[in-house]
Amino acid sequence: MMMSQMRKTKIAMETTSKIHQKHSVRNGGEIRHPFCVKGIMNNGYYAVVLDKESRNRVRKNATMDVVNGDHITLAYKPDNRIFKKLKCLLGKDVDAYVSEIRANDKIEAFWVRDMYLTEKYSIGGMYKRLKKITPGQAHITISHKKDFKPGDAKSMFKKPTFKEDRLEVVQGKIKWIKFKNKEDK
Repeated sequence: MMMSQMRKTKIAMETTSKIHQKHSVRNGGEIRHPFCVKGIMNNGYYAVVLDKESRNRVRKNATMDVVNGDHITLAYKPDNRIFKKLKCLLGKDVDAYVSEIRANDKIEAFWVRDMYLTEKYSIGGMYKRLKKITPGQAHITISHKKDFKPGDAKSMFKKPTFKEDRLEVVQGKIKWIKFKNKEDK
C-alpha cells in the first residue's frame, strides 16, 4: 500500500474518533452527533459487509422469521463531511470481535466489542481500531420478527431477555450501501 493511502487511512480513523468525541453534545441525557441535526444527509450508510463465511456463521444462529446477519453499520445517513472522511476506508478489510449474543422476543443480535482494520493495513505493527460513528452499539442483527424494524434494536441492548457470552471473530469489507429510494429508511 502506498504511504499516502496509509496516511489517509490513519487520518480518517483518528478523525472519525475525534468527530465522535468532539462534536457529541449532551442534550437531556441523550448524546447527539452533528449529523443528527438538520442538514444534508446522504441517503445510505457505511457498513462492514461480512464475507460469505462470516455471514453463514452468523446466520446459523437465527431463530426468528427474518434472517439478516450480513453487516455492521458504521455511519447511518452521514452528512457530507462524515461521508468524505470515511470514503478513503472503502474496500478496507476489517476484523470484528463479537463478545456476546443478546436477544428479546422480537430481535437477536451479536454485540460487537471491537473492530480493527486487518493486519495488511497496520502501521508499524499497530492495528487501527474502527469505531461506529452514529449513536448506538455496534452490532450484527442476526434475525428478527416479521413486523419489527432492525433499527429498533436498542430495546434489545438495554433490556435483553437473553444474554450469552459468545466469542467470535467475523471478517468483512467497508462499503457504502445506498438506499434504492429517497424515502427508504
